[in-house]
Amino acid sequence: MTFDFTQSNWDNVKNTETSEQYYRQNIYGLGIEILPGRKQIEKISEAFIYRFGINYDTGYYKINKAKIDKLEATFGLGIPLKKVMLNVNYGYGIHGVQKNVSIRENYHMLNISVNILDTWFKKRYLD
Repeated sequence: MTFDFTQSNWDNVKNTETSEQYYRQNIYGLGIEILPGRKQIEKISEAFIYRFGINYDTGYYKINKAKIDKLEATFGLGIPLKKVMLNVNYGYGIHGVQKNVSIRENYHMLNISVNILDTWFKKRYLD
C-alpha cells in the first residue's frame, strides 16, 4: 500500500496575457498492490499482480470562480512472462468534478507496458 502527496505552489505565477489567477495545487494518491501468495505457481493466473489506485487533484486555476479539480480511479494487472512483466492498466477519470463547473470531462485510459525483470543487473558467472 502506498500514499503520495504532492503540493505545487502556483500562487506566485503571474500571467500578463489573461486575467487568470493561479492557486496552490494539492495532489493525493492512494495505491494498493496485491502480490501472489504462493511460492510454487502452477498456473500463470496464480502469478498475476493486481494494482488499484485512486488519485485526486485539487487543480491550480479557476474558471468562473470554480476550481477545475480531477478525480481518477485505476485498475492494473501485471502478467509475468519468463523474463518480462506485461502490465495492462485501465483508468477512468473526471476532470471538473464539481457540479457547478462549466468544464467537465469524463475520460478512459488504457496503458500497456513491458518491464524487463532484473536481467540486466544479474551477475554472469563463467565456468
